[in-house]
Order: sequence, then structure tokens, then C-alpha cells
Amino acid sequence: MSTLRVEVLRKPPRDRSIVQNLAGRINITLTSLQYLHVGSGEELKIEESKISEILKKMREPTSIRSEIQRQIQHFSAFSSIDDALVIPGSTVKGNVRSRLELSFKNVNGRVDSCFLKASVLKSEPMEGAQGWRHYRLWRDRVIEDRGPPCDYTRSESVCLICDLFGTNGLRGLVEFSDLTLEHGGEEVLELPYNMRLEAVTPGSIFRGFVNFFNVMPEELGLVLIGMGLMEKSSGRRVLLGRLKYRKEISGRKFGRVIYAVDSLELSRYSKPLYIDGSILLEPGQNVSGERLEKIISQLTSYALRKYPGLDIIDEVEVLERVT
Repeated sequence: MSTLRVEVLRKPPRDRSIVQNLAGRINITLTSLQYLHVGSGEELKIEESKISEILKKMREPTSIRSEIQRQIQHFSAFSSIDDALVIPGSTVKGNVRSRLELSFKNVNGRVDSCFLKASVLKSEPMEGAQGWRHYRLWRDRVIEDRGPPCDYTRSESVCLICDLFGTNGLRGLVEFSDLTLEHGGEEVLELPYNMRLEAVTPGSIFRGFVNFFNVMPEELGLVLIGMGLMEKSSGRRVLLGRLKYRKEISGRKFGRVIYAVDSLELSRYSKPLYIDGSILLEPGQNVSGERLEKIISQLTSYALRKYPGLDIIDEVEVLERVT
């Protein structure tokens, strides 16, 4: 496998101290179509029934220790805040950002986005190796050598996506709230390889919002595209969470979700939203319903016109076809 060295287009980021473009909020819903697990990375707990089992072995200290270690090591709880299940804003932001980074392809050896976290592949991963499904899904993007990621503490210029989402030393222009579970339930799943996951069930609904500040209309369109939206207020299926690349495990499927926009509002300090000379939304206005769908279609179409290197991939359809 050979990599392709490309140049990342960079320029100084815009001034964060003044409002000179669009500012406002997108209210969003995320619906899980399958089981979904987003781990906290911190919380560890043992079920009460398991504690009872451990206590029965009080006369066997070695067994107690190994059983406690086994339960703690392999149980992964869903992310939560004050007993409410949430998808952290950082997770949603990373999900949308990485999708956009991978959606940009080079045009004549130049590309609009760096890879913030990805490293250059040295060889094609064999089937069954770590990352092989990701490689097959994004093959023509991950073979690009885009060099080191943007770092505003070392350079005064950043790529389009780092200007929008932020990077080391630079605050982003979009911020994602935690998405809180409003409908649905959770199950503790016993899976192969001694995995025990707390997952929300198919059909679960989370809600939250995205704040934006000083963005251009085409960049607002990019954020929507990063959530899988195009012509409507509800997007296509996208991947999120643990086990999202697996087709099925123990008869269960994981990681297919849909983002939807409930409403879009501009701050009273914002500039008007206009495209091709037509004003779509005035400062202080809030839009939903059919008018919202029209604005989403115009914003995403405008982004595709402004960024010729943007190549949308239906990741769920491709994954199901290549794996």
C-alpha cells in the first residue's frame, strides 16, 4: 500500500473577539436505530446481584479478589450525569468533526482539512486486524498523508475544520451540548469475550443543541452535513459509539443513529442568514417545520458548491457492502 502526500490548505483563523458573521443555536435530536453504547470512560460499578455472589465467597479471599477484578474490569457503563444517561457533547463533536475530516478529498493534491488524530497508515490492515473495517470504509481518504495536525500554539495558520471546531490553542466556533436521554431505556448486555455493556435500546431518543458563533453560511451547512443532513431536517443513518463497525454480535446490532434538527435560531446579535443575495433568516428569528427544511437544503447545497473537495459517503451503506 502506498500513501499519497497532500497539502493541507491553511490560513489564519478569524477573530474570536467580535461578532461578524452568524451566531445562534441548532436544537437537535439523536435517535438510536439499534443498540447504542457510549462509555463514560470513568464510571465502574458492580450490580447488586454480583455483590451478593461475591459475599458468599468471604471465606475464600483469593476468589473474592479475582471475582471483583473480573466484574470491574469488564463492565462498561453508559455515560451519565446525575443519574441521567447522556452522550457527551465532546463525543458528538468528535463524531461530526471526524465525519467531515474524512468527507474531504484532495483536489489537485490539496485538501481543506487535516486529520486531527489519525496517523499515517504504513500498511493495509488485514481482515480481522484492528481498524480494518474503518480502512475499508474510508480507504481513499486514510491513505492520504496530510502531515501533522494543526496546532495554533506552533503555527498562526489552521485548516478549515480546525478553525471551525478548534484545535490546540484555538477555541472552536461551534460547541455541542451533552445529549440527554428523553425517551427509551437501557439494558446490561452480556456479550462474547466477557464484555458487559450498558446500552440504550433501539428507538431511544436524546436531545441537545449546538451553539455556533462567527460562522459563515457554508460552514453552518458543513455542520449539518457532518450530522448526516442534506435536504431535510432528518439525516441519513450514520455511525456512533462502540461496536459500530460490527455487523452483529450475539444477535444484536449496534451504532446506527440518525441526527435531526428540531429548530434553528439566530441570536439577536447575529448577522442575517443570506445565500445568493436572499435573506433566509433575520437576527432573533427561530425557524422550524417546512421553512426549516428549505433552509437546511439551501445551506447544505451551498456548502457543497463552496467546497468542491467535499465528497459525501453513505458510511452505513458502504460498511454493509464492504464487510
